[in-house]
Amino acid sequence: MLTSRKSLTAALSFFIVAGLTAVPVFGDVLVSNLGSPYRSTSPVGNPEFWCAQSFSYTGGGPWQLDSIQAGIRDGLGPPDVVAELRSSTATLEIDNSAAGLIATFTAPDLSGPAAPRTFLPDSLVTLLPDTLYWFTLGTNTGTFGWDYADDNLSTGFGSLGNYADSSDAGATWTIGGNDFPYFIQVNSSIPEPSAVFAVATASGTILVLRRRRKP
Repeated sequence: MLTSRKSLTAALSFFIVAGLTAVPVFGDVLVSNLGSPYRSTSPVGNPEFWCAQSFSYTGGGPWQLDSIQAGIRDGLGPPDVVAELRSSTATLEIDNSAAGLIATFTAPDLSGPAAPRTFLPDSLVTLLPDTLYWFTLGTNTGTFGWDYADDNLSTGFGSLGNYADSSDAGATWTIGGNDFPYFIQVNSSIPEPSAVFAVATASGTILVLRRRRKP
């Protein structure tokens, strides 16, 4: 399983600043293990069995979450996917409360052989340093497989943490440790400092930033 990575390559996403022109941003891979060797696959669905993978990064400023890619295969049903980004509790477990839900995602077609599938957040998400996040996948109906790696290596400026599994559709989770994490790549972006400064100077404050998506 292969993916290309370029540090600070130009991204095709923009911050749309209220009433102003689009401000270009630069994309980067926060963390990825898509290049690691394949070990096995966890079935997701039926619909009780759900899976999750955590990630974080240390130091620096906030980053905008552009997308999350996961190593998925053999979607059948087709699956009615539940994809969420959740915060962690004080004990670094998945926060299942209403306040713990950070974002939901639009899922792509999951049918066919193993491949990185891109999940797009349904709202603007700002990631913060020194914060543990959980990407969770489940289904209401249908099934698919989420592959996991045969090592613990990753690239990017972030890191992968524990994975977790649920046998009751995400009501409770069992932490599985950090060996053999699920295949995942977190894609993020950050505006040029000069552009942010210009917006702040023009408006007196940073206004709400909204990402433009392709139709």
